[in-house]
Amino acid sequence: MIRPAVCLLAAASLLLALLPTAEAESGARRLIETLHESRVEELYYRDARFPRNVRELIGQSGNTAELISAFDRDISDPMFRFNIVMILNRKSAADPAERGAIAEALARALKDEHPWVRTEAVWGLGRIGKPDRLPSIIALLDDPDESVVNETLHALTALTGGRNEGVSNQKMQATERREAVQHWRRWWAERGGAAASSTASINYSRLHGTWQFSDERATTTMTFTPAGRFHGVLVHADGSREWKFGGRWWHEGDKLHYEYQQSSDPRIPSGLRDRDEIKAVTDGDLDLICASGARKVYRRLATTAEEPVFAPSALPADSSAPAPSAPAAPAGVKDCAELQREIAEKLDAKGVRRYVLTVLSADATSELQTVGTCAAGRRKIVYERR
Repeated sequence: MIRPAVCLLAAASLLLALLPTAEAESGARRLIETLHESRVEELYYRDARFPRNVRELIGQSGNTAELISAFDRDISDPMFRFNIVMILNRKSAADPAERGAIAEALARALKDEHPWVRTEAVWGLGRIGKPDRLPSIIALLDDPDESVVNETLHALTALTGGRNEGVSNQKMQATERREAVQHWRRWWAERGGAAASSTASINYSRLHGTWQFSDERATTTMTFTPAGRFHGVLVHADGSREWKFGGRWWHEGDKLHYEYQQSSDPRIPSGLRDRDEIKAVTDGDLDLICASGARKVYRRLATTAEEPVFAPSALPADSSAPAPSAPAAPAGVKDCAELQREIAEKLDAKGVRRYVLTVLSADATSELQTVGTCAAGRRKIVYERR
């Protein structure tokens, strides 16, 4: 007779433990239903204008599953679904643990019949950072609604590590949109769609040269040589810190391995190893998935690796291996990376958007506009509008 009593006590304890959760779910459900009467009904909104129930749902914990369930059930009220997607996007920023489930729901919302829902969903996926959703997002380049296409362009930029210039959906011009769509279609075609990740498609000779990746935190410039050496520099966006590094590289299948042998940061000791996964190497892009899981797309600055766009001689003298040989830049000679940053700052200040600055050999044939020369006249920087 004791064992059943113990089981009953355990069951009673379990029911008591579940009561608060059930009450919370019921409260969230009632609050979600109020979105049918009081909700945001404008695509270009401000958070300060959110009605009270929207603000409460954003701040309420533990209601993500109820929100997603309500979205999946509704087939008659597009503004109800739009508000739920909008709420989920803001919850994903506040609670990283929920991002996986939210991203799955946003992927389904990309196929919603209402353009506002699709716009908000693709914006959210770009913000969360889900490169595995690229095929579905690329498909929205053909969307009949301009706002959806504009937000798709922003999401693609965010997902591939590019710089988002913050152009509003309301301000993008038709010509600008058309050029951007063509660029991303070429970008996707170069990778053969999703199939570009196959090891067989990687041509490692294309890796040789200088590459650059920029985001809101820092700019990284790296050079890979045919002799299996690499060297680079990472500069923080505010210019407060700079890290120079070098070492050797090799590949195994689609894995790119590094061994650091020089570093200006004592926290990166000689002999430390790192590894990235290569998704694709094209004439213009180096598509990597870092060991941390972040996806970064480097842009090519130069196709030659013999003469880097910065001098690795600034690495510590007590490094365990010599830095790759390069002639020291004479006093007064403009460094290509420095000049490139200066030109970009001037273009940004003038409001120029969607452009690429590429470092080429001075004698390279190009129809693009030359906007500067560097490395004692041996290099030139050309400007291309995207």
